[in-house]
Amino acid sequence: MEAIKVRLENLFLDPNNYRLRSNPDWNIIDEKSILKPGIQKRTTYFIAGENNFKINDLIESIKINGFLKVDNILVKRYENSENYLVIEGNRRLAALKVLKEQKDKGYDIGILDPSFLDSPIEVVLYIYLNDKDYLILMGLKHVSGNKKWDTYNQSKLLYELKNQGEKEIDIAKKIGLNKSSVEQQIRGYLAIQEFLEEIKSENYGDRFDPYQKLQMFIELTTKPKLKKWIGWDENTFSFKNSDNKKRFFSWITPLIETDDESNESEIIDPIILNHKEVRELENIIDDEETLEYMERTRNFNETLSQNYAYTQRQFSKIIKNIEKTLVNIPIGNILSYTKEDKNSMQVIKDLMNEFLSKNNQK
Repeated sequence: MEAIKVRLENLFLDPNNYRLRSNPDWNIIDEKSILKPGIQKRTTYFIAGENNFKINDLIESIKINGFLKVDNILVKRYENSENYLVIEGNRRLAALKVLKEQKDKGYDIGILDPSFLDSPIEVVLYIYLNDKDYLILMGLKHVSGNKKWDTYNQSKLLYELKNQGEKEIDIAKKIGLNKSSVEQQIRGYLAIQEFLEEIKSENYGDRFDPYQKLQMFIELTTKPKLKKWIGWDENTFSFKNSDNKKRFFSWITPLIETDDESNESEIIDPIILNHKEVRELENIIDDEETLEYMERTRNFNETLSQNYAYTQRQFSKIIKNIEKTLVNIPIGNILSYTKEDKNSMQVIKDLMNEFLSKNNQK
């Protein structure tokens, strides 16, 4: 690595940055097209958002504090030109370019010295021999590091490392993760591809981001009963039970209903909203009557509460925890309790007697 100084107009955003790859509109850009104004404008929009809302916090921070060199902006030379492509620090570059535009239009840029934006800024030239070295760098910063990407982009990076011949154990050692975590994320990434392909034609607007479902697929392909139910094949990384696959996809996808008179569409939330609910799904997956109730009511928590076996297990777990807590209380002269404590204990006692009484009547 080497510290160099480059003018802002010679620094360009990376349209193939991993941070952008979970955007539904993202597609890989050919190396020859990276510097084209249209590509750079599109990349800026992905990074900065409408009216720069995704980087406004950074812009305001620079206005208040100046440009603090907390982290280096890493760049690579673009072909053999005087231009450089930013591989780490795209948000900071986007913020600086916005501030440069504001300065040139005469707008307030806070305490930031205007001459800073017209002078070469210090960046770090990063030279890597192959794509694998680049992926390792990104993994150290954004998978196991303190600036984590979303789960989908983390998993995609791990998959691409494996796709380049790296074994899971070696990926784990190089990036600083445990082997099982690497395996689960790669498996989840492969599992979600069928889902992404199936719903890509649906129009949910901003109400639904399918890439955020990655953690659900990690749970789905980790839990033994769920794997068996959906027919997950570890050799082909695909679902063999097509009926159950479609059924599961419908549970995690919003429902679009169109009013016949007004022709307006309403988007109804999915039945299963997060990966924790997928984990709980394993408790009822073999009970067809309960699954049909869930599909009819579209209420997962209500479904769990109506399932006898699940409720019984939860009750037993709670009673065990209460027992452990009470056993560990040091009963003796040192222990004293308030009137409120006594009332609470009486309530517990009455409830236990009620439970025992009802159970004896069965």
